[in-house]
Amino acid sequence: MKKKITLQGILIIVAAALLGITGTTVGVMALMGQSSAVTVDNFVGKTKKVVETWRKDNSIETDRVTYVYAYDEEKEKDVVLRQNLKAGTSFTSDSNLKITLSNGVDPDKEFELPDFKDKTEKEVKAWFTDNKFTAVTYAYETDDSITPGHFISMDKEAGSKVKRTDAIKVTICTPLEGEEVLVPSLATMSKDEIASWADQNRINVSFIERASDTVAQGGIISVSVTEGQRLKPGDSVSVEISSGPADQGEDRYNAQQKDNTEVNVTPPANQSVSGGNPTGNTTASDNTNTGQTTTPPVENDPSGGNDNNDSDHTSNGSEVVAEKVQIPTGISADDCEGLSRAEIKDYISYFFSNIDVLVSYEEIESDKNALGEVKPGPGSMVDKGSVVTVRIYYIK
Repeated sequence: MKKKITLQGILIIVAAALLGITGTTVGVMALMGQSSAVTVDNFVGKTKKVVETWRKDNSIETDRVTYVYAYDEEKEKDVVLRQNLKAGTSFTSDSNLKITLSNGVDPDKEFELPDFKDKTEKEVKAWFTDNKFTAVTYAYETDDSITPGHFISMDKEAGSKVKRTDAIKVTICTPLEGEEVLVPSLATMSKDEIASWADQNRINVSFIERASDTVAQGGIISVSVTEGQRLKPGDSVSVEISSGPADQGEDRYNAQQKDNTEVNVTPPANQSVSGGNPTGNTTASDNTNTGQTTTPPVENDPSGGNDNNDSDHTSNGSEVVAEKVQIPTGISADDCEGLSRAEIKDYISYFFSNIDVLVSYEEIESDKNALGEVKPGPGSMVDKGSVVTVRIYYIK
């Protein structure tokens, strides 16, 4: 006997079929979504370029990948030191990747100068090269009491503390008789090329900068020798280099700093030096721990205190409205936990690298390293060229 299929039964069958199709569709979509999830790579030891390629390939917004710089004695600049997200984890809609990059060696690291007595030129140069010194120059003199090619003296005492950026002059003994050096076309060479040529040929070279309206900045104005002239090791050459037009003075207070180089400013003699707290332990960021706070002069003071500054007005007397910039909103003291004093400065420099303000550090000795108050605060609108004060607590 055949069973009658009622309308209710038909509706139940159709509903079940639709549920099956919907479930299948959802399942397929879930699988598709799962297969398209972005996985965080292991970037440690790789370059910033690799991180950026990964970000672009996965269509990740630029503000979701941030970079902080820290000095490192081993890794070259822009090599990844750390990342906040572990390799292999999924990069979700709530994820933000923070990459710590090497900013190269710390320029302020101190070394104790060894005694180079009886050391060869090669040994002396190797020590400075291995420790990445950047401002060592070599002079050559004859001395019949010293073996040729060996160390004579330097302008810093053995055993003294020096930074790798300190200017140091080392004198090496050159033979009484030596092969003559033919002077190339120094006027067509760069400062670095001339320095390299002089070093290789044991020629003493001095560079003098002066303003020039006809020679571009960094170009050679004149040299004390002529092309084709013959010199002997130990001879001296003077080179004049253009510092640019005389009326194009460097704006010391609005200079744009590349990467994470901080702005260090010493105010003119007629400007006041202020700052500090009642205890007198606050120091300015001039890369010293002298206990003095240096606050640079502020041009176009938004408070209106610079009433006599004619540069604030046009020739017809109308007021010039200063362009405003915003203090970055992403600065967080929590991000600086566990960082060194230098790394905190690197962190701040990252945020202000493309903003036309002057960052002045107020450094206070404490029992731990920490980021303090930023004034004006994050999100504030200030005039271009204004001073932003950042307080840093540091362990002495």
